[in-house]
Amino acid sequence: MSIPAPVDDALARIAWAASSMPVLEHALAGLCSVDGVAITLALPVEPKLAALALRLHAVGAEVAVLGRATSTDATLSEVALTEAALSEATLFEALRQAGVSVHTRLEECASGYILGATAEMLPGQKGATMQGQPPVEPPGEPPVPVIDLSGSALLALAEDHIGIGQASVMAFLDITNLQLAGRRVVVCGYDGAGQSVAAHVAAFGGRVTVVETDPLRAAQALMAGFSVAAFATVLPRAEVVFVTSNGPILGARQAPYLADGTLLCAAGPDAAISADLLACARNRRDIRAFVTEFDLPNAQAVKVIAQGRPVHLAEGQGLPIEASDIVLALHIKGLDQLLRGGLVAGGPHGLAPEAEAELAGVKVIAMGARLEAKG
Repeated sequence: MSIPAPVDDALARIAWAASSMPVLEHALAGLCSVDGVAITLALPVEPKLAALALRLHAVGAEVAVLGRATSTDATLSEVALTEAALSEATLFEALRQAGVSVHTRLEECASGYILGATAEMLPGQKGATMQGQPPVEPPGEPPVPVIDLSGSALLALAEDHIGIGQASVMAFLDITNLQLAGRRVVVCGYDGAGQSVAAHVAAFGGRVTVVETDPLRAAQALMAGFSVAAFATVLPRAEVVFVTSNGPILGARQAPYLADGTLLCAAGPDAAISADLLACARNRRDIRAFVTEFDLPNAQAVKVIAQGRPVHLAEGQGLPIEASDIVLALHIKGLDQLLRGGLVAGGPHGLAPEAEAELAGVKVIAMGARLEAKG
């Protein structure tokens, strides 16, 4: 059996992703002309985004991919990326060979429209789409039109309630080669991502306890069949801890409660193991690919997955293709809304409700279902 060349393998992964994204295909089919339009893709770089980059490039857009530490490519998973690292990344090399620009700094990209922007990227741009972060610009800067997807119910369904749980749990299993069945697992936070992680851990037989500060979310967890407890009670017995972006902070103050050998990982695009928890460690050592052991002051050692960054973007493959299909389609609909000139004023705007409903309808049909006619 012949071993595929690295770039050929990357192109095969891109083609595999592209073949299973009907919602994105629909959104692209309705996109107004982007010939000559500068578009920077600032979302996590993996085969699904690469497929989008190639499609936009094929119809004349001036596409740039912004390589950041949120990439799923193993050679791009360090906090600081270098041009040397980029040249070794087969996915990025495949994009470059296809004519798509790849950069590590935003200033290297042409000003225009950014998909997946953060607030600091907005000055000097014509427009952007954002998710998960308030689009606040520096004082004195003219406001940039932004399609804010953070309130999208369809985005929450695809990313939080389905995608993050599967992606994070599967990445954990792949990295550690451990089983979850029978293990005592703590999920910090029961927002959409926490609900998804808890459900997927339970599906693998894990014994889930949720830590929450919000009484409503705690009640939801209890009614879903999970235990709810405080850090001081549950951490001494925990074997695995998943930290979400909107849950209680697992920091240095909670370090004394952690059991020796506890596995810690972050679940969600904005989740991270608290820096002050890692800072209080006396020393650290890499014990396995993507697993680092930290010695805490109380003589216990904890194992941190992917240096505390989102586990599904480390050794994982990002969101499931079907989830990314919806997420990317929403960004394309946002871009279309910007380009068609419907936004005169700068600042944040929601995605048109009819656009979100349209994509949801396409997803329903793609899954082989049909809606009942109204009336």
